[in-house]
Amino acid sequence: MLTLINDILDLSKIEANRLTVEKLAVNPFDLLQDLESLVGMQAREKGLEFDIQYEYPIPGRITTDPLRLKQILMNLATNAVKFTERGFVRVTARYEAVARQLIIQVTDSGIRQPPRPGNCSSSLAVLSPDTPVRNCRT
Repeated sequence: MLTLINDILDLSKIEANRLTVEKLAVNPFDLLQDLESLVGMQAREKGLEFDIQYEYPIPGRITTDPLRLKQILMNLATNAVKFTERGFVRVTARYEAVARQLIIQVTDSGIRQPPRPGNCSSSLAVLSPDTPVRNCRT
């Protein structure tokens, strides 16, 4: 319930242009391990395979807003579990050195909705190591 309230408060801050984005050094492996601990258990309880894959090399530190990034990843991964009846949910992390982006992608074997213009896919780009901007790719 507290998470839902915080998400609603964040939405109202976004709408009012008052959302503060933090710039903190974060270990992406720790962040993804937290995701695995929380969502992986839900997936396995539902009989799904939950897997985190790393395409090395990946930096040990990125600069981002860890709370916002964790909210986004939790939302993508829990939705993948929710809408997948059987099969898998996979989180893949890779670093694009030229663009200085850590790409985190959530894929699943669940139902598909037709894409709508303007919506984010389940892929997230986190600029690294010194830029906290988050960006969705289609």
